[in-house]
Amino acid sequence: MSEFPMKEGAAVVRRLRSVYDDDVRFGRGYRAVLRRASTSDELSAEGAYWYLVSAAQVPEALRHRVAPVILCFSAAKMSNAKSFSLGRWLRHTIYEEVRDADLPQRAARFRRLLAVGQGERDQLAHHLRRLVQHAAVKSNTGVDWGVVGADVLFWGEGVRRRWAADFFAFGLRTNSQTEQEISHG
Repeated sequence: MSEFPMKEGAAVVRRLRSVYDDDVRFGRGYRAVLRRASTSDELSAEGAYWYLVSAAQVPEALRHRVAPVILCFSAAKMSNAKSFSLGRWLRHTIYEEVRDADLPQRAARFRRLLAVGQGERDQLAHHLRRLVQHAAVKSNTGVDWGVVGADVLFWGEGVRRRWAADFFAFGLRTNSQTEQEISHG
């Protein structure tokens, strides 16, 4: 993945989401087919998947790696926020009423997300989709799929630490810190 910096990965995922949301190019029927898939293998067996990655001009090297991101697309709409941090967004929307001292015990679903290993992207997609869907319903806001998608593409210790810091140290990190990590990723 070193030939695709995080910033370029985010641009690829934003293009994917743009085509996914385009009713003329990619209608409800295609989205329904993708929503029914629960693993990357199931997804990549669907013509709708291959049409989506082709229409979005996803580079060949990323075509299989974007599947877990696409599995999560149905969980929330695309946000046009100037900056986005998944950890802060989840903390603010799902766990806002939880006291900081109680957060480690109450955030079991988020901790399970962070525990997913590097090679387990289907598990990552499963946990991420559930959390994002819960937060999106509760807040009625969207996700910057470019940022989240790049994090899934580059899933590892660096992303895990950033998500944990943004979630558990809510309010201590700035948006510009997260944006710098993505642009230099």
